[in-house]
Amino acid sequence: MKKILILGSILSTLALMGCTYSDTRPRINKVSVSAPDAPEVHGLNANGAPHSAMFRINGKIGFSKQKDVNVKSDGDYGLWYEMGGVNVAGKLDALYKINHFLLGGGLGIDDGIYYHFTSGWNFSRFELGTFLGIYNPLYHVQYSGEKCTATEKAKNSILGLFSVSEERCTSHAPLEEDKYEFGFNPFLGVFAGTFIDKFFVNYSLSFYTSYLEIESKSLDMPLVISHYFNLGYRFNKKFDFSIGTVLTKADSKKSEWVYGINAGISYFLL
Repeated sequence: MKKILILGSILSTLALMGCTYSDTRPRINKVSVSAPDAPEVHGLNANGAPHSAMFRINGKIGFSKQKDVNVKSDGDYGLWYEMGGVNVAGKLDALYKINHFLLGGGLGIDDGIYYHFTSGWNFSRFELGTFLGIYNPLYHVQYSGEKCTATEKAKNSILGLFSVSEERCTSHAPLEEDKYEFGFNPFLGVFAGTFIDKFFVNYSLSFYTSYLEIESKSLDMPLVISHYFNLGYRFNKKFDFSIGTVLTKADSKKSEWVYGINAGISYFLL
């Protein structure tokens, strides 16, 4: 009986015996990232002649109230989007009309660089289409937290029936970072417009996904969605002018709308 008790005690000790690991790792508490409006794309804003090409240079300036919008506060960290502010943008479009079908693309600068493919339909009084591209915004990234010594103790049964992991993180230094970096984000959307004589009205819905990694940790970043509404006037074959508004929101229950106004002028090379 005594031997059985001794053997049981030894087996119990071995079953709970494990390894202890220690290393230094970051613990992020708050992240703030600039979130510019999604790129704006539209069509000809006029009834194009069949089998004709259009090359357009556009410049725009916009303003919206700056806001730090909390889009995520559950889990390990809080995420804020820096939205709004003064915005200056420029773009080159190339479109070709085959009967009523539009085909082309564009290259633009808008808080970063973007390029896209465009397709759609252009009729005598209206047009509509879709676009798909890549947006490389210049992110302003700020985050804070702490560096801690993480101690993890793993206990395993010798029979492999169960395992227990205990982790403790002891803070020993603050962690703060303020930097700029380019993103690589797919974006897409749709556009529609109508035109009568020299006046035109257009609408564009655009959104992009975001990917960002901090301290080897991928962030869960909501979509950024922008709605553009513009009213414009075509002075002649070379110039048009437009004014409008933009409404932008992150795809998060915690987010809120950010409203802005803009004005732009276009010069047509062809």
